[in-house]
Amino acid sequence: MGFKQPNSKLSPKIGAWQLLPQHILSIEIIMSDEKTNERQPLTPVQRKRLQKCFEAGSKVANSGNFDYATEMFTQCVVGDPSSFVYLQSFIGNLQKKYDNNKKGAGFAALKTAGSKASMKKSSMQKDWVNVIKTGVEVLKLNPWDAGALMEMATACEPDHLDCPECELLYLRSALDGNMKDANVNRRAAKSLERQGQFDAAIICWRRVELALPADEEAKKMIGDLSVKKTIEKGGYESAGSSRDVKSDKLPGNVSSAPSIGSAHAEVGMKMSPEDHLKRTIQKNPADVAAYLQLADLYQQQENLEKCEETLAQALQISGNDYVIQEKMEDIQILVRKKKIEVADQRFQQAKTEEADQIRRTLRAELNKFELDIFRARSDRNPSNLALWFEMAVRLERSGNAQEAIKAYQKARGDETRKGQTLMGLGRCFVAIKQYQLGMSHLQEAVTALGQGDQDLKKEALYNVGKLAMGLNDAETARKYLNDLASLDYGYKDVAQRLDKLNQIDHID
Repeated sequence: MGFKQPNSKLSPKIGAWQLLPQHILSIEIIMSDEKTNERQPLTPVQRKRLQKCFEAGSKVANSGNFDYATEMFTQCVVGDPSSFVYLQSFIGNLQKKYDNNKKGAGFAALKTAGSKASMKKSSMQKDWVNVIKTGVEVLKLNPWDAGALMEMATACEPDHLDCPECELLYLRSALDGNMKDANVNRRAAKSLERQGQFDAAIICWRRVELALPADEEAKKMIGDLSVKKTIEKGGYESAGSSRDVKSDKLPGNVSSAPSIGSAHAEVGMKMSPEDHLKRTIQKNPADVAAYLQLADLYQQQENLEKCEETLAQALQISGNDYVIQEKMEDIQILVRKKKIEVADQRFQQAKTEEADQIRRTLRAELNKFELDIFRARSDRNPSNLALWFEMAVRLERSGNAQEAIKAYQKARGDETRKGQTLMGLGRCFVAIKQYQLGMSHLQEAVTALGQGDQDLKKEALYNVGKLAMGLNDAETARKYLNDLASLDYGYKDVAQRLDKLNQIDHID
């Protein structure tokens, strides 16, 4: 399954990586025995080659060459389907390539029909290795394809390829595409239960219940898992008597395996996911995947401080991998937002000037922090229009309308945010007193915003009407404010503004 090294004229971003030894760029690894379909252990030579591919992919991904990075990471995932780090880099790279648009390439469903059919056939034949191999071809065009991701998760189940960490990553990616999908949540809940993550499984079942209120399985499983969680927490299941319930509960204290033929084998306490991961790290401090799983666990528990600390360790071990760097930055943003929530609550209780100043200061600090992050990310990946949009929003919030205009203009090609971008441009042009430019962009925003953006559409209509009144353009103001009133007559002061316009008509 090798592939040719890209032509330098067609891939100018690759640079020095075009000089990689050819044997790294055209790996041929025998993944399975055709008769038994069992995954064969990797030899040291094969593992070394995969690692070089991974390093090459990471480097070019950092420079924004997502297509070449995809080919490198593809070899890694197909070569070693059990590697959480390889898979995470493969999916993360593709999500960045498609600006996290949750739908992948245009017409992805049509383009991947053949691969999906092949995947389905391989699944029916229980050819799990080929499920992964054909599945990555689907994900190349849409890394949020729920059908493909669930098939690949099935391939990773214990009775198949036995890659539990990768199984959950595939399912998390499917949920990232649509968190409310009942089928994906059902599948994820069962996987999480099997891996002892009862709280996370209950959350997934609650999403199923919300999407399908009449679903009996969801109701039953929420109750069953709550009982299981209580039993696990108390240690009742493994206790010989009530006196044994709290015994032997120290982290890492797992009994040895029972002797063969013993009549009453001692059942040791099952370790918690956190203790299991800590033990894994203790055995292999260079296991980046274990750190990432532990960080995910802390995030699920909303223990953001421990999550950030664990990601910092993973970042150091990985050699400052940009995927881990950005994940840690996202957690740091969440930590700051939590502080703002607390400050808002305190202000609501106290209503003092000091409390108000504290929350304003925290918001300004968060905006600056986010601005620095998105500026760095857009520098690393200047073709990612979503990053330019996020940077523009922070620039506008900081009062730097001139720079915000430049960033919004670079983001204009992003069709998924077209209306929001035009609104931002309109506001910024008004801020620098370029009123006609502001008016034209706000009017474009009204046209661009669809039915699914009602709140934004109302804001755009109001801004056009308000600006038109300021420019003494009563006709334009009346048109847009009337349109707004037909949607929401109680929106801000639209009723008073229409009354004022009617008074002008009466005077005339």
